[in-house]
Amino acid sequence: MADMEPFTLIEESRNSTGGGPPHLFDNFVDLNAAKTADHDLQYAAVLREANPDMILTVIPGNNVNLRAFAAAGFANCELDTKTDSFFSWRGFIPPATRQSSGHLGESIFFAKYHYQWNQEDFVLYVVLGMQYMLKERKSTEHALGPSSVTDLLIKTVGEWQTSDDKFIWVFDNYWQRSKALYDEVEKASWEKVILDEGMKKDLTEVSGKFFDSKDIYEDLGVP
Repeated sequence: MADMEPFTLIEESRNSTGGGPPHLFDNFVDLNAAKTADHDLQYAAVLREANPDMILTVIPGNNVNLRAFAAAGFANCELDTKTDSFFSWRGFIPPATRQSSGHLGESIFFAKYHYQWNQEDFVLYVVLGMQYMLKERKSTEHALGPSSVTDLLIKTVGEWQTSDDKFIWVFDNYWQRSKALYDEVEKASWEKVILDEGMKKDLTEVSGKFFDSKDIYEDLGVP
């Protein structure tokens, strides 16, 4: 979301129960008190210590989006607020066109999920866009990984993300593919453009010539 947009800050905090495992959220709050700029090592250390029989795999959310894969119906991702806390921003996303309406948006900073895929169970933490996935370790696997099941999931999600070429690349701090923007662009037509007729004619001719010249650009080695 743009920096100028107002947000409603939502925070739900639950303390650890006596005698139970420590909450990763406690470390999240502590480590974000201006100690260091990158906390991956600290989060990994806490999760490995608390889950010695599981393999931790750290997966960048902008590379392999596990939650989007589940939202598309290929996995189940259930939020867990019983064993750890939750923190997000909620805001309003304006409509893409005048004819449509806006909707609520959420930016998750900290969450824990129970993730199920292909009859396999995982524990997934999402922390500031990074995904920390825990999976039971097989007898032949090293405690530091990799996990063969998690790797298969990563490959499956990656192939799913690249299976549809109907998208537009959008840069918002990092490159990401937007199917929604592609769908909106597909609805556009020159008939909806309000311009001087002479200028519109010139633009349509120039854009048409550009896209009709693909063979020339390829021959010259121009992307």
